[in-house]
Amino acid sequence: MKTLQEWPGTVMEFVPALVVVAMVVVLVQLVHWLIRVRQRKKHELDPFPAQVVTLVAVLIAAVGVVLVLPIENATRSQLFALLGLVLTAIIAFSSTTFASNVLAGLVIRSSRHLRPGYFVLHDGDLGRITEIGLIQTELQTRHRNFTYLPNTTLLSEKVTVVNPDATVVSAEVSLGYDVRHTDIDRLLVAAAEKIGLEEPYVRVRGLGDFSVSYRVYGLLREVKLLITARSDLYKAILDSLHGAGIEIVSPGFMNQRVLPADKVFIPRPVVEKVGKIPEEMENSPEKLIFDKAEQAERLESLKDERTQLIEAVKELERSEEKLEGDAKVQAEREIVRHNKRIEVLESILRREQKEQ
Repeated sequence: MKTLQEWPGTVMEFVPALVVVAMVVVLVQLVHWLIRVRQRKKHELDPFPAQVVTLVAVLIAAVGVVLVLPIENATRSQLFALLGLVLTAIIAFSSTTFASNVLAGLVIRSSRHLRPGYFVLHDGDLGRITEIGLIQTELQTRHRNFTYLPNTTLLSEKVTVVNPDATVVSAEVSLGYDVRHTDIDRLLVAAAEKIGLEEPYVRVRGLGDFSVSYRVYGLLREVKLLITARSDLYKAILDSLHGAGIEIVSPGFMNQRVLPADKVFIPRPVVEKVGKIPEEMENSPEKLIFDKAEQAERLESLKDERTQLIEAVKELERSEEKLEGDAKVQAEREIVRHNKRIEVLESILRREQKEQ
């Protein structure tokens, strides 16, 4: 048992270890500050670099503390062996979780196949990417909630990424055998064209005991309105078929409930009709549902545009020395115009960053 006089000396022996920990903490804070400054200049809000730095700092702190502890070399070697064993065990037991998710996150970010704002379909659930982190990816679902998928899931399991340029929207309907398929094709194509889908076509999906299954397809350019487009397509199908006097009900319905022969299951027509999908999202439910994902995608688009303009200015400045006359004047005007646009983008990105 140590006496009261011996305690100060004992505490002093552990000062180097405390200094190492303090230095690592200060260094991490400094690196985090530098990362934040760099991200402010680029108007980014990416936690990924800070997470990697923190992980590396923990490992460095652990090794540094063992090196400066006031213990014998044999004990220090045993601690290093224990530390290596613990680290190996952690990697071994978490190979399917932590370590593999970190590697998967690095692969996803380097490949850039997935970006904030992209629609992703996994296990029947549709969502938009808001953030790709060190271990998991955040999705905003159609109910405005958030789902967190491990990064390994995005690489190892079947995940559908909706083409951000254009995608195909479809809807299926079952109709009786008493209606010619050529008439159905014409009406379903008209319904798809009515809401603004491009190049629509119809396929027969199956011949049932009492009905024929049809599916209509059409190309949607404004992918952000995916949910609205699917709903409007079904509405347009109802209007198109009911307007032609075609019931969307199989003959098997009569086997369940006896009804008068002249009973028709078509709702009364209304004045309001389904129009084309709006080009803007101002009045669409997607603006409310995917608000965070929409903001993340907008920031990515603005940063991409700024990067392209900066590269264009550099290229014009390099070629300006070789130009003469009107070509040089035109190049100077382009540089001025690009720089003005860059300033506007910088202002927008600063405002968006403050709002977040």
